[in-house]
Amino acid sequence: MGLFMVWLKYSPSAPDGEPASVVLGPGAEPARRERRINGVLTAVRGLLSYAVSVG
Repeated sequence: MGLFMVWLKYSPSAPDGEPASVVLGPGAEPARRERRINGVLTAVRGLLSYAVSVG
């Protein structure tokens, strides 16, 4: 889950199917802010919870 959070933070979205490169390093600008990441993680947790409940 930790690597998924890092991927969400630093992986930019690519328009129209173009490949996007992940740029990491000191002072790198995050692609998404904490609020957006928390929203995505909440949705993923809900999906996983549902999947467990239905087997």
